[in-house]
Amino acid sequence: MTEGEWTSGMMVADEQILAHIEEIGKTIASAKDTFKDYRPLLGGDRWISDRKAAEFLQVSRHTLLSYRQKQILVAWRKGTLP
Repeated sequence: MTEGEWTSGMMVADEQILAHIEEIGKTIASAKDTFKDYRPLLGGDRWISDRKAAEFLQVSRHTLLSYRQKQILVAWRKGTLP
């Protein structure tokens, strides 16, 4: 096997690999710079409807309401504070 040859027979120049790695490093640095000041809405919490919550939990909407009344689950209406 010659220098720069992979066992698959594919020839790869070390300079090309290093150039790709450097480009990846620049892309990562750019992404970090782009998102350094990013603050997700609602403190990162995700809000879903009661219909979607019931579907996700595989319970009826009535059961979901019961859970909220018994304080098993916490829920807020959009625009209100806990």
